[in-house]
Amino acid sequence: MKETDLLPKKAEKLLLSQIKNSNLEPSELSPETLLKQIVDFYLNTRFEEVDISADGDMLLIQWGTYDWGEGAFFEFDITRQFIESSKTDDDAISQLHATLFFAETPELSKEQGNQWFHDPESAASTFDFVKGLKFIDKLQKLKPLKVEIRSEYV
Repeated sequence: MKETDLLPKKAEKLLLSQIKNSNLEPSELSPETLLKQIVDFYLNTRFEEVDISADGDMLLIQWGTYDWGEGAFFEFDITRQFIESSKTDDDAISQLHATLFFAETPELSKEQGNQWFHDPESAASTFDFVKGLKFIDKLQKLKPLKVEIRSEYV
């Protein structure tokens, strides 16, 4: 792919292609396989118009129970956030979300948090971080009710 093709607006398409090239479908992703796919994508795919040294390309892992109008779900989400240097203010910020939705349970409803990883060096620690989350073993045994991969400008 030409370098000029690597703009953040293409991130969703590129991630979906990587997942399919790994012989997976998005609906088959578990927290562990999602994390592996996103971190591999983050470490191996650099985008133009973002300055990684100025937090222009970061990973966010977030989790918790939310109701966005379709009922409450426990969400495990990994977001790659881009800040494009050629744009200003909120127009510069886009996010690629990969979210696993699970049935809400009393145990999972107690869990909520997030953690930013600001560069590739820190992203290598995401595996240890996620393994340390109290609820992750339980999630690994569950099948997500829904998997969503989407991009948006904030």
